[in-house]
Amino acid sequence: MHARQGRIEGGVGVSVRRADTVIFNNDKLWAFGMLSLGLFVVVGLVSFALNIAGVRDGLCHAPGLRGACVALDLGHLPSPEEEASWAVVQRGDDCVALREHLNRWPTGAFAAEAQARLDGRSVTTDTRWAPQETRLPMTVWGEALFDDEQAAREDALRRAAALADETCTPLRLSPLRRLLGSTSAVTAWTCALMERRWRCGLDGAAVCDI
Repeated sequence: MHARQGRIEGGVGVSVRRADTVIFNNDKLWAFGMLSLGLFVVVGLVSFALNIAGVRDGLCHAPGLRGACVALDLGHLPSPEEEASWAVVQRGDDCVALREHLNRWPTGAFAAEAQARLDGRSVTTDTRWAPQETRLPMTVWGEALFDDEQAAREDALRRAAALADETCTPLRLSPLRRLLGSTSAVTAWTCALMERRWRCGLDGAAVCDI
C-alpha cells in the first residue's frame, strides 16, 4: 500500500513520503510453518527407521528411550531375558550353551558373537593305543599220525596257530581294542608213539596282541 502526503509550511513546500510497507497474511505464515515442521518430522522418522548414520541405535541406547526401543524391536537391543541368557552363556562358555542361545534368539543382539565363538571351536579326538598282550588258554589234540615225532609236532604247531587266530578274532569286533596279531605259545607237549607212528598235541595259550 502506498501513501503520499504533502503540506506547505511558511511558504516552503515540504514533501513527505511514507516508505512502502508489505504485510503478509498471518494464515499463510502459519501454513508455511506447519508444512516445514511436517517435512522435518517426516525426514526425522525416515532417518530413524532407516538408522541413517547410526542415529537410531545411538538414540536407543539413551536411558529414557531404551525401554521403548526394546518394546518396538528397534535399535537391535536385547531384551532383559536375552541379556540374562547371554550372561549365563559367557560364564559357562561351552558349545552346548552357545547353540541353545542361538536356537532361541537366532537374530538376537548377541547372535553374531555366539556364532563366531562356535565357528572358532573345534573338537579334536586323539586316540592312542597302548600295546597289550592277552593270553587265552587253548589245547590242541593230536590227530594225524606221522612217521617221526618232529613232523607230528610241526603239525600240532600249525593247528595251534590256526586255533590262536580263531580264538583272538572276537577281539577285532571290540571298539575299545584293536587286534594287531595273534600267535600261539606252548606250555606242554603230549606226544605218543602208536604202531610206530607219532601223534602230538599240546597245551598252551593263544597270544593276542592288541
